[in-house]
This record gives sequence, C-alpha cells and structure tokens, in this order.
Amino acid sequence: MSEQRVETGKSPQIIVQCRGDLKIKGWVETAVLVKGSNIILPEGEKGLHVESPGDGNLMVPVASAVMVVENKGD
Repeated sequence: MSEQRVETGKSPQIIVQCRGDLKIKGWVETAVLVKGSNIILPEGEKGLHVESPGDGNLMVPVASAVMVVENKGD
C-alpha cells in the first residue's frame, strides 16, 4: 500500500473515484493524505482528484468539500 501527501490548504475541493472500499476521515492538517494501491492523482481544474482502482483511505482537512463520484466497495 502506497502513501501520498498533497498540500491543499484548509478547505480544498476533493473529487474521489474508488473502485474498492473507501474510508475518509478529517484531520487538522492542511494536506490530503492518500493511502492505497495504484493511487492516481490527476491534475484537475476544480480541486484535487483522487482515483483508486482498489481500496483507499483518505485523511482530509476538516473543512474540505468531498464529492465521491464512484465507490464500488463498502
């Protein structure tokens, strides 16, 4: 399982596509921490995009706006 950290500021917009189990938790950091296998972080015009073909864990700033566009796990 790999881990990637992206500095985002206090209230980023995050778009998530996960084809496995997904866990999202808030934290006081000003970064997004993504854990999973084969995580892709494509650049997007409207915030941070997170794509995972398998299970994924996200730690996001507590004031984040998170939109899950696909989740095929639990």
